[in-house]
Amino acid sequence: TGKMWKVYLVPLMSVAIVLAEANTGCTTTEKGDCCAFPFKYNSNSYSSCTFTDSSNGKPWCSLTSDYDKDKKYGYCALKTCEVQTTDGDCCVFPFTYASVTYYACTQKADSVAWCGTKSDVEFWSRQPRGDCEPYVNPCFYNPCENNGTCQSNKNQFTCKCTEDWKGKTCSQRVNPCKISPCQNGGKCFSELETSDVYCKCPQGYEGTVCEKRVYPCDSSPCDNNGTCENIENSFKCTCTEQYQGDHCETAVDPCNTNPCLNGGKCLSDLSKFTTSCSCPEGYEGDTCQNRVYPCDSSPCDNNGTCENIENKFKCTCTDQYEGDSCETRVDPCKNNPCLNGGKCSSDLSKFTTSCSCPEGYEGDTCQNRVYPCDSSPCENNGTCENIGNRFKCSCTKQYEGDSCETRVNPCKNNPCLNGGECLSDLSKFTTSCSCPEGYEGDTCQNRVYPCDSSPCENNGTCENIENKFKCTCTEQFEGDSCETRVYPCDSSPCENNGTCENIGNRFKCSCTDQYKGDSCETRVDPCANSPCLNGGECLSDMSKFTTSCSCPEGYEGDTCQNRVYPCDSSPCESNGTCENIENKFKCTCTEQYEGDSCETRVNPCKSNPCLNGGECLSDLSKFTTSCSCPEGYEGDTCQNRVYPCDSSPCENNGTCENIENRFKCTCTEQYEGDSCETRVDPCKDSPCLNGGECLSDLSEFTTSCSCPEGYEGDTCQNRVYPCDSSPCENNGTCENIENRFKCTCTEQYEGDSCETRVDPCKDSPCLNGGECLSDLSEFTTSCSCPEGYEGDICQNRVYPCDSSPCDNNGTCENIENKFKCTCTKQYEGDSCETRVDPCKDSPCLNGGECLSDLSKFTTSCSCPEGYEGYICQNRVYPCDSSPCENNGTCENIENRFKCTCTEQYEGDSCETRVDPCKNSPCLNGGDCLSDLSKFTTSCSCPEGYEGDTCQNRVYPCDSSPCENNGTCENIENRFKCTCTEQYEGDSCETRVNPCKSNPCLNGGGCLSDLLKFTTSCSCPEGYEGDTCQNRVYPCDSSPCENNGTCENIGNRFKCTCTEQYEGDSCETRVDPCKDSPCLNGGECLSDLSKFTTSCSCPEGYEGDICQNRVYPCDSSPCENNGTCENIENRFKCTCTEQYEGDSCELKVDVCKSGPCENGGKCFSDLSKEEFHCSCAKGYEGQTCSERVNPCASSPCFNNATCEVTHVTQFVCKCPKGYKGEFCQDEVDPCENSPCKNEGKCESEDGKFSCECKKGFTGKTCEIEGDYVTLNLS
Repeated sequence: TGKMWKVYLVPLMSVAIVLAEANTGCTTTEKGDCCAFPFKYNSNSYSSCTFTDSSNGKPWCSLTSDYDKDKKYGYCALKTCEVQTTDGDCCVFPFTYASVTYYACTQKADSVAWCGTKSDVEFWSRQPRGDCEPYVNPCFYNPCENNGTCQSNKNQFTCKCTEDWKGKTCSQRVNPCKISPCQNGGKCFSELETSDVYCKCPQGYEGTVCEKRVYPCDSSPCDNNGTCENIENSFKCTCTEQYQGDHCETAVDPCNTNPCLNGGKCLSDLSKFTTSCSCPEGYEGDTCQNRVYPCDSSPCDNNGTCENIENKFKCTCTDQYEGDSCETRVDPCKNNPCLNGGKCSSDLSKFTTSCSCPEGYEGDTCQNRVYPCDSSPCENNGTCENIGNRFKCSCTKQYEGDSCETRVNPCKNNPCLNGGECLSDLSKFTTSCSCPEGYEGDTCQNRVYPCDSSPCENNGTCENIENKFKCTCTEQFEGDSCETRVYPCDSSPCENNGTCENIGNRFKCSCTDQYKGDSCETRVDPCANSPCLNGGECLSDMSKFTTSCSCPEGYEGDTCQNRVYPCDSSPCESNGTCENIENKFKCTCTEQYEGDSCETRVNPCKSNPCLNGGECLSDLSKFTTSCSCPEGYEGDTCQNRVYPCDSSPCENNGTCENIENRFKCTCTEQYEGDSCETRVDPCKDSPCLNGGECLSDLSEFTTSCSCPEGYEGDTCQNRVYPCDSSPCENNGTCENIENRFKCTCTEQYEGDSCETRVDPCKDSPCLNGGECLSDLSEFTTSCSCPEGYEGDICQNRVYPCDSSPCDNNGTCENIENKFKCTCTKQYEGDSCETRVDPCKDSPCLNGGECLSDLSKFTTSCSCPEGYEGYICQNRVYPCDSSPCENNGTCENIENRFKCTCTEQYEGDSCETRVDPCKNSPCLNGGDCLSDLSKFTTSCSCPEGYEGDTCQNRVYPCDSSPCENNGTCENIENRFKCTCTEQYEGDSCETRVNPCKSNPCLNGGGCLSDLLKFTTSCSCPEGYEGDTCQNRVYPCDSSPCENNGTCENIGNRFKCTCTEQYEGDSCETRVDPCKDSPCLNGGECLSDLSKFTTSCSCPEGYEGDICQNRVYPCDSSPCENNGTCENIENRFKCTCTEQYEGDSCELKVDVCKSGPCENGGKCFSDLSKEEFHCSCAKGYEGQTCSERVNPCASSPCFNNATCEVTHVTQFVCKCPKGYKGEFCQDEVDPCENSPCKNEGKCESEDGKFSCECKKGFTGKTCEIEGDYVTLNLS
């Protein structure tokens, strides 16, 4: 908030005695110097000679404009008759009195300025003399400034000032703020009594007149390199990451955020503002965020399975490896798995073994004795014969090949005629013929014509065209074979989901309730039945087939069935009474409301009830008024004259006196103040010790003491020491030093209050470049060692070979921070972990594959086809294994063999038996199926034949295919049924339709009941009767309502309505609102019973047809000079600053914001929008914000010292030579009559001299006798 500064526009402290000045030239001094007018003396301004502070009773003036600065003055000199006496005599200048020459009026020996009327004035009588007119008549030279009028009363004057001025001489402005002294938006407040001015500066400014701009960051409030930002009139510090607090005053411990997870200990380096985490076993990472399992490093080689056991690992190896880390290869031949003299060979890359078996043995381990026929090499019932280590197959006649694996093809002799294609079924050893177009039969021996099969159904006529047929159908059928019946409904003639029914060669549509017409093409109007009552208009939604009713005024409901009255909606507000008048309402309001709906509160001040200039104030919530009466009046309507004392304003038994419209209180001795409201201050005796400030509670007449720093207690009697509040944190020791404390901290803390933790890494305990990490919570350190060092402080050198990294007897050598292994000849790798493969030199010949045994460091060879031996050195031939079965003869051809079979077998190894169907035993085109295992055949017969060899003929009618007593006839391989008269179809399966004879007339649709063999007719529009024989006319049903005339037009009717009705059936009353007579959006309301209209106008319009525009501001709703603005159909009042409320009807109370501080009471003058603060005793200022200093106005004269004795009281301590309450009176040395023996006392410059009577002498005429002073010179 801004500061309140006080500016004093200081008034004159005393009134100069105005002396006459020459009309021309300057006012001169006794020495001939010119007076400088105006001049400044003791901060007061003088425009003429003055007696102020004159020590010899002479008027004086300054020779420069600023006596306070230059200290140059002279005594004023006037001319004879320039000043007159009160008797009209001329003052003679200069004149002499008591041997002193005076050049102007003097106050010597008198309190009134006087002059001599002759040049010499006698000492005792002071004659001739006269009182100077300008002093005796204070208005003589009009001391009133700024056109003020002077009025004198004896030797005093009063000034009647113009309206802009006030004060003793009209020197003070009534409103000093008028000249706007406050800069930069400062608000000016004035003390009306003294014309002092106060500037209340806006935030961000200071100075006497708010002339200085203040920025919060100017005071550099942000410590430790924090960046300061001015935000309006506050500041914001952006701290570096190492500090925090409003002023960046507090150091941040980087471990504060607990960055270490999983129980990790945070170690901070405050010098670098970094952290590191000391992780517990099983965790790692910058923040110990990663769980470390021993298996994470994949310690198990060669697909070994790793198991975490606490913080160690255990490897379960595959059967190919062994060792703690499964690093050693197991030799699969270790257990010598090969039997019967077989030789084991291992493939370490695949961890497999193979046995090289001696002849006559086989199996994975050479465990089986081998005979060639044991494997049943001869397929399809071939007979096997062992010949040495080989076999020979004898095949059946249906198979051939070395193993009888190949079936003899039954199509070998091509049995199909006329270009037919032979198709063989090897599984059944049969054949069939695929005949070319125009032929048929088992061997395609028969010529075929398309029409022979009677392909045209339903009496269609067949025609052979080359190898195809063409059917000419009757009119009721269609399709390639006339197989499809044609029905009228097939074309889907019924629209809009209508149901189609075939009636003879015609169709009939049954429509949904929303459509009508022969094809259901016409939408039915849902309003056709006129559902709306009371003249309501039916509105149809054809898409949803729903209706709604638009009701005339006065009706509502789905069908306008309910009568509506305007008063039903309770339109009258505020307890107004509603009356229905036709289709409108009329409200009769209570006395407190008005308006069409009684919506407007009546202002109770409307009748101006307040008398004598009183201001009426209304309380609309209670409908009451009160009067704010002018000064001097009171009563409900300000009817009573009020005298100030009538209200007994003087409290605490004070006596009241009426003075015009104000009162004056004479208080008892125990109270003071304008209303005797203030109790004498109990702090008067200064009870507070040691410089404490006394605070009084006048309501209870008690005191309390506000003690200075270092003291406490009721009277500040107790000494307080800073260490009493235990300011030293963290076990620091506190020492009192005057009014401050000093903390001696433990070794772990530092700072003024021992608030900062000491970094234990401060002394860099880590050796060999190790990084120190501190744990502030335990005040311990740990060292992060560089590569090659270990230990608590990195004191120990570490060598790579210490961990014995070289496997299999390898030799280790340290090279800097790494190791180098020299391996034995059987191992290789960085750690000598890999066994050398003995197959490295490829010992196997003729493309043989080398297999190594690492455990024995030996090899074996897996030989390719055609070779054998330890290193594949021997050649092998195919026929050595006797591959030809069934006595076939073998011949070696390169690495393969060729078999020559006996006549019963065939195939590469003579394995296939010859097929027994080879001679086609099946007759009449039957398909021969062979069983090679039994060497037998069976026949699959064609249509029309059966028997073992298809020798028997079969007829179609044998299966009784004709239903419903139909007669069957065999025609070639098909049958033909002759049906009874009630059935039809190829098998007499279909009942004959009784509608076939079309019994319905006039286009009626025939409907048949096949169960009862009966018919009924669905008649078209305009016909009725059993067979639709009767004609029907639309007007027969009298469809025209309300006297409308009906006319038959085709199958429809047309209504001619009277003039009052309309609609297809004359069902709708003509709406008189049809032509929309209402303007400007007015709603037309029709009375169908009277055929009249009225208009319901929208807001903002009025008139019979809403032709007149209405503006809310037309009624001048804004009171007290408020400005009215039309906003749509409402008004908005912009009030002057003195009023508020929707209609600016309420006066703004300036006291509402509580401007008076420190218990001051606010009094507002609503007529002038001003407030006055009646301040509590001890405070002053426009808002009572300033403490009163009674000495501030320098009330003491003549350099007296002003001392404050009470909140509002002071005493003047006078310097020597002065007296009086304000030290305003000079002490008269003659006051105590120091001259004895009737000596006459005269005073000058604070001293006295005695003029002794004859016969006495001495300083005080104390010596009797005359003495002569001798001048011995």
